[in-house]
Amino acid sequence: MPMLSSLNTFVKICQSRQVFLYDLAMQMKQVQADLDSMYINDDTAYTDVAFHAMHDLLAANDESFCVWELDEDLQEEVLCVHLEVEGLPTTYQMTAKPARTGQRGRPSRRPDPVTRQLLNEVTDRVKKQATQIAQAVLDDMADRFPTVEQLEC
Repeated sequence: MPMLSSLNTFVKICQSRQVFLYDLAMQMKQVQADLDSMYINDDTAYTDVAFHAMHDLLAANDESFCVWELDEDLQEEVLCVHLEVEGLPTTYQMTAKPARTGQRGRPSRRPDPVTRQLLNEVTDRVKKQATQIAQAVLDDMADRFPTVEQLEC
């Protein structure tokens, strides 16, 4: 996740033996701006610049390794992966593992094929959770550190 790259740099500065307040303030400012633009701000969040792998998967067209193909049994398009195995082109249908609600943590039913609706639902849940995590990181930074303006003084 792009969030980890930004946070990793910040943590390294915080853990260094000599920390200059200006460096700490600038890195805090950068982390706050990164998290806001990538996860929180509705106009700039989850753009294809920072999340290119996610956008490639969601595009699923003839130019990518993932494509939507009609499943005759479901009468619905499902996400498939085109691979070449031992020189032979092969298509595998992607499946989603259901939640572990059965006995001993086993899935309660068989895996479901990945349909457009299921992929959109999962993507929306992941985005919502990632946004909540980014907000929690920003809130925790505000509790633990002085503001950037205070550090710049």
